Amino acid sequence: MLFSAEEMAGESVAMKEDEACDDATDKEVAQTTSNVQEEEEERRENRKEEEKPIETPISPKTIEPSSDTVLMLIQVIRLLDGLSGNQVRLLAMQSVALLQAGIDPLETYRLPVLPGMEFRGDTLTGIAYVSIVRSFPHMTESIGVDLSSAYHKAMSSLAGDII
Repeated sequence: MLFSAEEMAGESVAMKEDEACDDATDKEVAQTTSNVQEEEEERRENRKEEEKPIETPISPKTIEPSSDTVLMLIQVIRLLDGLSGNQVRLLAMQSVALLQAGIDPLETYRLPVLPGMEFRGDTLTGIAYVSIVRSFPHMTESIGVDLSSAYHKAMSSLAGDII
């Protein structure tokens, strides 16, 4: 006989202890897995809540452009009326380049296509807008400023010679 009855009994007890330990470990693993799954589910729910779009009230009123903006655009339109198509395109590129570099609305700037003339930053924005509308109308959004309402008012004023 390889093992005595006592050794076999001891082995049996050890196996039962191992099985009990394995069962406890299995329960711990199952509990940990369950906890991890619950935490992951909770994270998913939190992400869903975070991903919900934030609703902001939209005012039904359209903000009207200031009369100063409309008058400035009228001056710009009249200025551009005296230029050739190539000059307006060049003006568009030069003014947008300055805008992209960053401007101060109250500082003065010069444009090489219009030698001897200086423009404040806000007028430069108007020049960029009007020259883009005339030369590259599909690119008006690239300016980053929406002067469409003021531009249409300026054009209407010029058409009716109100100003």
